[in-house]
Amino acid sequence: MLRADDISIHAKFGQLGVDSIIAVRLASEFDKRFAVGISPRWFIDFPSIDLMAHEIEKRRSARLGLLQSTLD
Repeated sequence: MLRADDISIHAKFGQLGVDSIIAVRLASEFDKRFAVGISPRWFIDFPSIDLMAHEIEKRRSARLGLLQSTLD
């Protein structure tokens, strides 16, 4: 079993054993947590932890910026 300390943020999800079934489950869990429209396709478009984290943060920041501008 892999421990978090053993995983590089640059490792590809496929190298970590993420297949299509796991990607569907993870996408659902990630989207519940981050609410930015994550789909299983993201595991292809953003194939590593660091790339996906960057995209999540970019979309969350954009959403917060839109929310802030509606409050102003």
